[in-house]
Amino acid sequence: MTVPTASHFVIEEKWFLTPFPRSAGETRPARMWVYVGDAAHPYHVFDFTLRRSRDGPQEFLKNFTGVLPADAYGGYNGVVAGNALTRAGCWSHARRRFIEAESPAPEIAREVVAVLRRRFALEQQAKGFSHEDRLQLRQRQAAPLLAELRQKLLR
Repeated sequence: MTVPTASHFVIEEKWFLTPFPRSAGETRPARMWVYVGDAAHPYHVFDFTLRRSRDGPQEFLKNFTGVLPADAYGGYNGVVAGNALTRAGCWSHARRRFIEAESPAPEIAREVVAVLRRRFALEQQAKGFSHEDRLQLRQRQAAPLLAELRQKLLR
């Protein structure tokens, strides 16, 4: 398959056991890297690898330029470094870290989670919107929320 050179991808990794044994009766871990295109490139690609290393996504995306939304897995750092990709983090993973921080820093953790809840509510509101309408909603309402979040984190 030819990977588009510019678009938006969402990458997700799924772990499973493969029936490719090292010896009789054994299984071994493998990964299925799932790539999802955008409206201009409507496809789903499933790339199978026997390892979790960044080699799979790095090879698959070597000519790709654009935004790569991905979770916090550190292996994505090597995929993005040194090429024309911009990595976009996952708000759900970020929220999880602030929930975990509630014990040592309850006040800021609760404030951040409250802002992120409002951010997620905007995404629910935008379900079914066109790409352009969703972008306008995000610029009009999410950008101020993220500015508020930034101020909370910098104080």
